[in-house]
Amino acid sequence: MSPFYYFGLDGGGTHSRLAVCDQSGSVVKTAMGGTTNLYGANKDEILKNLTSLFEQVHSYTPLLGGCIGSAGLGRAREQELFREILKKVLPCVPVYLCGDGEIFLVGALSGFEGYGLISGTGSLALSRTMDGNIKRAGGYGYLLGDEGSAYWIAHQALIEAV
Repeated sequence: MSPFYYFGLDGGGTHSRLAVCDQSGSVVKTAMGGTTNLYGANKDEILKNLTSLFEQVHSYTPLLGGCIGSAGLGRAREQELFREILKKVLPCVPVYLCGDGEIFLVGALSGFEGYGLISGTGSLALSRTMDGNIKRAGGYGYLLGDEGSAYWIAHQALIEAV
């Protein structure tokens, strides 16, 4: 039986990380590349960066499926835009698209059920039940929900001092 592979991609605003796993779940290859975030680049740049990432792991085929997580990809409109780009790179591979909070949750918990709180440049509370039901609060980006960032803490301190 020939091997088959799955992938996971963390699409960051400045760079992206790709991991390819074999059928046992062991990571067999990683790659780094430019942003694949819809808010960090235009469609042509994202296509170029996705192509570069998958070229780095081209010897690990067939890819049977994968997951891409990035800010905003939890929304239908962004998923539709991203799928237009993605079909040029992986036309026949099923890919689950989700927000960066969901990949944080699964990665931090090493499972699918639980909750997490991100407080930094922006804030987000996220929970997921075993049946896949996701609840979230916050996650509106740094302009609307910056609670917990260094800037926000300093700003609050200045307000209290004055």
